[in-house]
Amino acid sequence: MTRTWFSRRSKGKFLPGWGGESGMTLTELLVTIGILSLLTAIAIPHVNSSIINLSSARDYLLADIRLARGNATGRGAHFRVTLSSDSYVTQRLQDGDGDGIWEPNGAFPSQTVELPSTITITEGAGEEIEFDTRGLLIPQPDGTPPPVIEIALKDSKDERTVEIFVVPSGQVIEE
Repeated sequence: MTRTWFSRRSKGKFLPGWGGESGMTLTELLVTIGILSLLTAIAIPHVNSSIINLSSARDYLLADIRLARGNATGRGAHFRVTLSSDSYVTQRLQDGDGDGIWEPNGAFPSQTVELPSTITITEGAGEEIEFDTRGLLIPQPDGTPPPVIEIALKDSKDERTVEIFVVPSGQVIEE
């Protein structure tokens, strides 16, 4: 006799080989739950992924800017993050001849990060964030202190915007 869940006896005749009980077996119940789980897993990613894209892009950019600052202080080299509208590039710089001009170090490849297709940098694109060996933003060429760098990430799907600020002390602040 087959063990069934939620079974009840029926008084009718059944096909030969079928038990005298009707209901769902444990296997049938597990298969049904598995199919429903699979359908749910397929549907979940389509639930407003723009919220995830914007927050993920912000978090990755924050982490990479903070990592560049940490690397500058820990490795004794300048690090630069160059922003464009749809990506950003992190580079390690060197002053090979000691003239005070820091240039990309060819021994260390630059890292380019592409933003999700709906995310753009609307404010701050074209900016270069360069940290010196103390983790500070480098002064402007005329010697004046560097300005606060404002970065705005915008999601074109729902027009949401998040802002990031890099202050002259090198601190990165999110809004």
